[in-house]
Amino acid sequence: MKKNSILIAVGLIVTIGVLIVLQRILVTSDNPPVSSIPLSPTTFQAQENTKVLPRVESNSAPKNAVPTEEAYEKVYRPDLFISNKTPYQNEYFAITYTFKTQPSGHFAFTVQLKNDRAKAQQEFASWLTAQGLTNTQISTLDITYIF
Repeated sequence: MKKNSILIAVGLIVTIGVLIVLQRILVTSDNPPVSSIPLSPTTFQAQENTKVLPRVESNSAPKNAVPTEEAYEKVYRPDLFISNKTPYQNEYFAITYTFKTQPSGHFAFTVQLKNDRAKAQQEFASWLTAQGLTNTQISTLDITYIF
C-alpha cells in the first residue's frame, strides 16, 4: 500500500514538473497566445487583429469543390473522368470499365455496340465528346469494342 502511494506521488510530481516546463515554453515563446473574443453569432475578432471576419460553418465545403475536381480529372485523367460516368447505356451502346495495372494503372473500357455498328460507334464517340473530352483525350483511352 505504501509503495503505491509513493508511486502516485512521484507520478504527480513528474506531471506537475512537465506542466510547469510547458507553461514556461508557451509564455516565453516569440508568439504569445492569442485569444478570440466572440462579438456576435456571425463575427469574431482576434485580440491582435482588427479585421472582422464572417463566421464560416465548419461543415461547409466550397461550392466549386466538385466541379474543380471533375475539371482536373477531365483534363489530366480522362480515364478516371469517364469511369465516374459509367456504367452507362442507351439504345446504341453500353459502356463498363475495369482497372488495369499493366502497363501502368489506368481504367479500361468495354463498349458493347448494339444494332447498327457504325451508328453505335458514332453515337459512342458523340457521347464522349458530349462529356467534354477532346479527340486527343479520346484517343488515349483504352477501349475494347464488342459487337
